[in-house]
Amino acid sequence: MPERAKLAATKPGPLVAWTLMMLLVAWLALINIIGRSYIEDDAFIHLEYARSVAHGQGFSFNNRISYGDTSPAWVAVLAVAWRLVGDWILTAKALAVVTAVFSLGVVGWFATQPLYASKTTAFASAHSTAFFTVCLGLATNPYFTFWSTSGMEAVAAGGCITLAVHLCLTATRSTSRSLALLLVGALPLLRPEAILFLPFVACARGYVHFRSITGGSATARAGVAQWIGECLLLAIPVLCWSAYAISAFGTVEPNTNAAKRIVGGHGTVLRLLSVYVVGFGIAAAGFAAAWWFGKRDRQPGQAQPLAYPSGLTGGSLTVAVLVAATLAIQAFYVVNNTAVQTRYALVWGLVLYACAAHELIRLYAGGGWRPVRAVITATVIAQTLFTGLVTLPYLAGKAAAVLAQRTAYAAAVQLIPQDAPIAIYAIGQFAFETQHPLVDTGGITDVDVVRHFGDTKATLTWARARGADYYLGGTSWAGRELGRWNVPSPRWSLDPRKTSVPDVLLLTTLDEQP
Repeated sequence: MPERAKLAATKPGPLVAWTLMMLLVAWLALINIIGRSYIEDDAFIHLEYARSVAHGQGFSFNNRISYGDTSPAWVAVLAVAWRLVGDWILTAKALAVVTAVFSLGVVGWFATQPLYASKTTAFASAHSTAFFTVCLGLATNPYFTFWSTSGMEAVAAGGCITLAVHLCLTATRSTSRSLALLLVGALPLLRPEAILFLPFVACARGYVHFRSITGGSATARAGVAQWIGECLLLAIPVLCWSAYAISAFGTVEPNTNAAKRIVGGHGTVLRLLSVYVVGFGIAAAGFAAAWWFGKRDRQPGQAQPLAYPSGLTGGSLTVAVLVAATLAIQAFYVVNNTAVQTRYALVWGLVLYACAAHELIRLYAGGGWRPVRAVITATVIAQTLFTGLVTLPYLAGKAAAVLAQRTAYAAAVQLIPQDAPIAIYAIGQFAFETQHPLVDTGGITDVDVVRHFGDTKATLTWARARGADYYLGGTSWAGRELGRWNVPSPRWSLDPRKTSVPDVLLLTTLDEQP
């Protein structure tokens, strides 16, 4: 029996797909119940900027125009969604659910594209099982589980990047392609590092144009002109935002580019690797094992990898662009000494996960798929156990911390004059919920403080010079202590006890030199 016919005869039935879908829905419901009170402090920064935009106060934070938000597109989405929902917190949580479902759908759809492109009925009903398997593998990822409830843009960014690049390289209608190019051009307004995608996409579009030129010089000139027009479409969103940024902030570089650097520039590579290993180590090991077992199981006479009719186009070209640009971004992190956070790893890990799943299905759906399916199933189970042991308790701890900080912040502002600025590092929730004037010691809204990073005394002296009369943080200084509150400070750890480590939040005066 031919391998494809054999696969068609033994493919999973609809019950498997329905079971996977129900598991996926149950998992998403579980994490949103556990994280129902959780919003990341940086998500509150998005909300504060969005509220200012919605109320006509410009791109401002705490009544001050500043380039302290690296995702103006997400700010715009929040402002628009708030008009429909009417409550800022509910808006952030609703968008978290919507973007999680969106990105899961994009990744599952992209990964299973080889089954559609193969133009054979052997995979007609197997794609739904593969789709939900890929989605479940991403949904149970420790970083996806955590950040999909946070109100941040990271989950949406990964899905948008994958979708926009793929549509840009595969759309056949000029209108659809033009819209996709504009969407790719707007990606840096969602994640600023995504600007490195633009040259890769431009080169890929040039490859598509020039490899298909079969006529004379007139055809070549038309192809060049069309390619230049596409490059201009890619540049339009960034150019428009850059013009506004220069007029409003005097720079096109977000403050966080400096604020998120590692002090001293040491350990960037080690941090980068450790963050990715924790978040995607199990998935990477599973994909590698699945590739090896699939290759070993497939006999020489079995079906070859599924191929797109025109060679390096469609999904294969998308994979090449996504992987190359993502690696370039990791190189930028190293050169820039960026303190890579787990949400950064989620964005690019999600993109690489989609590419790996796509290639695995393309290579082995026509032969050697049984051991691949078994390994991927084991990988999802192992990852779910890890996420359940580490991420879910951490998420619960972060949700409890938000509630404790809300109580502490509300009490703190009652102990000081209404117009007295307060120095604070975690500015998001405090600014959004209290609307109290502050001095940002984290460099998000005022990058000048970055030169004092690593020297707390110099930082607070700077804050005093900026007008701060009080300090709210985890350290007691020379001034009078006005209040203290117990707040949990959860950690990523295999030890459940560290997911609710107690910490103290202190309010002190800065009427003396710290």
